[in-house]
Amino acid sequence: MHQLTLLRLLLVIHMAIIGMSAEASLKAFYTFEDSFSDISGNGYVGKPVNDPGFTVGYEGRAIDLVAADSQYVSFDNLDINPGVMPRITFGGWFRADLSSPIRGVLSHDSGFFDRTIDIDSRGNPSGWSAFRGNSNGGVVGGAPVVIGAWTFVAVRHDQANGQLTLFVNDEVISATGVTFGSGWTSLALGRNPSFDMPFDGGADNVFVFDDYLSNDQINGIRLGGASAILSIPEPSTYAMLLVAIGLMCCFARRRA
Repeated sequence: MHQLTLLRLLLVIHMAIIGMSAEASLKAFYTFEDSFSDISGNGYVGKPVNDPGFTVGYEGRAIDLVAADSQYVSFDNLDINPGVMPRITFGGWFRADLSSPIRGVLSHDSGFFDRTIDIDSRGNPSGWSAFRGNSNGGVVGGAPVVIGAWTFVAVRHDQANGQLTLFVNDEVISATGVTFGSGWTSLALGRNPSFDMPFDGGADNVFVFDDYLSNDQINGIRLGGASAILSIPEPSTYAMLLVAIGLMCCFARRRA
């Protein structure tokens, strides 16, 4: 009887873990395989503006943005404000064809150095950068831009403890005391939504996690691409495993 009960319990836990998608903390994901679909399953479909096209990407296809034509993509209702996502990791692979002086890449900036990836001459060094809030010096500089090269760029931020990290390929740049106010409630790819500053180049495998990913997880994404993004486990999956182990131990003690 105990064995049957334990097997049933393990089956229930197993099905629950499967039912809780491994991508549950993946808020949005865009591979741009000749479409603007959100393959996370959360429905944040991109809205192209001024007819951007597609090109060969970091993996498969990618979006191609021309600054002179003011091309960008708006992800309406994809709200990355700290009040909605206190912990966040977002980024992708980007190929810059122009790099100066300032190019908005992925942003919801409403004018106060909100959560943003850009190419910025105000960073130290000038190049791939992130914002760090208006009261904290404005810009975190990353690495110089290599024109025409696909570059992995990501930002990780925790509003509660003010930790922000900028990842540029295998470089890791950290900042502390970084808190943000509220920006726009939609996300823009290819421009700063308040000041334009259009990005010229390509974007591929753009992702938003509503979680503060570890260095190992981010490095895994950098090395593994789209498949690694889709395999990042949701934190509560680990909690379910711990519960399962605890229940198994409990039953084992009762049998003893």
